[in-house]
Amino acid sequence: ALSRLRTGLQLAHRSGNTEREADVRATLGATLAALGRTREGLAQLDRVAEELTGLPLGRVLTRRAWVLGYLLSRHQDSASDLRRARSIFEREGDRVWENRALNLQGLAHASAGDLALAEVAFEASGVISADIGDSWGVATSVHNAGWVASLGGDLPLALARYADASARFEELGMTSVDLVIDRCDVYLAAGLASDAVEVVEQALVARPLLPREQADLLVSVAESALAAGDWDRATSAADEASRLLRNQSRHVRRLR
Repeated sequence: ALSRLRTGLQLAHRSGNTEREADVRATLGATLAALGRTREGLAQLDRVAEELTGLPLGRVLTRRAWVLGYLLSRHQDSASDLRRARSIFEREGDRVWENRALNLQGLAHASAGDLALAEVAFEASGVISADIGDSWGVATSVHNAGWVASLGGDLPLALARYADASARFEELGMTSVDLVIDRCDVYLAAGLASDAVEVVEQALVARPLLPREQADLLVSVAESALAAGDWDRATSAADEASRLLRNQSRHVRRLR
């Protein structure tokens, strides 16, 4: 992806289309962040956020909000970008990107402890996903509704929603690492440490992983192994996760 994006950036620059160049640069920034190179990624996103207006700006703000909130736990900064982005999408009628911003806004609300607003955002995202034929978006909204249930302490409802979301992802031929991690957390909350270990260890070897995914799964391996009394595995997973998270500048996640 990085190779193609760098080629695309060169071509966009040669075309003289500054808006296209900025959009490619924003995608490059989000990709760098996904690979754990968060400082480089944010630098690219910050640069283009100063250059654009209208819909292109809204899309950049949404990408940056994902990096700030989801990867770096800077939820207030993320929420600020999302408010600006959603006002643009609603004004311009861009439902695809409005949906993406809604999903991220739900995550920001939940991280701030406002579960009611998070539920509203995820439900709205699910409705838009269904309307525009986005099956992945529908599965994600079901997953996120399960997460809200788990945060509210309703573990049976959370597990039911997670099972529904997992089946939807499987129909699409996809594995959601985030869903695996959330299922692991609910198993641990229910005192089912062996189930938690099994689900997360399977995901660790199920397919090639992004560095971000590998780090997050290793944190869950360490937590579940600790709960199961496997001190050696807990220590090795925690050490490896700490190294990866440090390299990714994900310091809040590393403290866990």
